[in-house]
Amino acid sequence: MDRHLLSGHRTILREVLRQLRQEAGITQEELAQQLHEHQSYVSKYESGGKWLGFIEVWQICQALG
Repeated sequence: MDRHLLSGHRTILREVLRQLRQEAGITQEELAQQLHEHQSYVSKYESGGKWLGFIEVWQICQALG
């Protein structure tokens, strides 16, 4: 798969996860607590500093309901 296409998909995923968190009224800190992570974990993937694997995306979706 073209790296640029993959990068674009990651950007969309980050934006969707951030939007879902915000619509749920959950702060980064609250989500991080549910995931048993530090707030910086959420901040890093929302800003693009961390790539998420399938399991991590699934866990985030579970925490957001």
